[in-house]
Amino acid sequence: MIAGDVSVDTLRVGNLDLTNPTDVHYIGFDIFEDLFQPYGPSAIIRVDDFSDALGRYNINGKEKIKISISTEKNGAASFDLRCDTNRNIVDGSDRDTGALKYKVYDIHCISPEQLNAQAVGNIDKSYSDGMTVHAIMTDLVKNVGFVSDKPFICDDPTRPTRAYKAIGHPIKIYSELNDLAVSLGFKSSLYTLFVSDQKYKYCTIEKLCTMFSKFNYYQTTTLGTGATEEQKQYSITDINVNLSFYTTPRAKLNSRIKTYDLTTGKMCFPFSINMPEFIHLNNPYAKPLEKSPYNQIIPTLHDRTNTKNPTDVATARLNREAYYAHFVQNYAEMTILGNPNIKLGDVINIYL
Repeated sequence: MIAGDVSVDTLRVGNLDLTNPTDVHYIGFDIFEDLFQPYGPSAIIRVDDFSDALGRYNINGKEKIKISISTEKNGAASFDLRCDTNRNIVDGSDRDTGALKYKVYDIHCISPEQLNAQAVGNIDKSYSDGMTVHAIMTDLVKNVGFVSDKPFICDDPTRPTRAYKAIGHPIKIYSELNDLAVSLGFKSSLYTLFVSDQKYKYCTIEKLCTMFSKFNYYQTTTLGTGATEEQKQYSITDINVNLSFYTTPRAKLNSRIKTYDLTTGKMCFPFSINMPEFIHLNNPYAKPLEKSPYNQIIPTLHDRTNTKNPTDVATARLNREAYYAHFVQNYAEMTILGNPNIKLGDVINIYL
């Protein structure tokens, strides 16, 4: 977002108000949100500390960090963050050659959930047979891993899984659960966990892409002459579209790939690999060529006499690989006027 088009309503580290020019001056700050970052938002605040506020307020890195911004027409957004370690802030004053009370330093901020995960360390917990993956993920986020007080929402329920043993760091367990997640409603099962509007959301990318657009953005050269107020307010300053946009993706699938059959407990080759058809923002997924190795029939090692209920994890993994390859090649980067109303995971219509 362009500098100066938002109002900084709150920028506070503990009791230190960074918007108070008599104590300290902030040079600027960046807030980062990522759809594939389960720990939530992070930020970097650059501080021009001309009055030794770091020492006078005894800032030691354990303070809560509050950031809130707003615009005249596009609402507000707020962030509740923490310093990124439990150690004191490193201000670099030992490397200064001038007055040691005058400092310029960066405060690196992370979510409370990421700080909690540092304290939790490794997890060792068992989950019984028949639990859904999203139920286990809820426990990971709320109780044993991230220890979050944010609401947890799953818009795309998962199928039950086998008994699961959670051992290791919370981010490792998160990755393992995503590998086991099979959606009830969508083929790809490309699940993501992210924080949006102070809520944890767990769903597939396919589910996000089926939601209605909340915003329309315009790229036009006539903003000053014949543009509407909506086009002026929601104008695109610049846009960079990837060269591979809507081209046939180079999927990482391999016709001889081995997979673990959770039904029989054996390594096997898939019985057949056909590139699945997905709909991505109303655009069909490109089909493979007729002679593609993806259409070859491969002898199976599945135990077909096994009567246990299949988990469909092996099929979901193949679909996930194909959809992800399609997803990462179809992206664009654009610069717009500040709009805190846009939340992570929203769908935007772009008119060029």
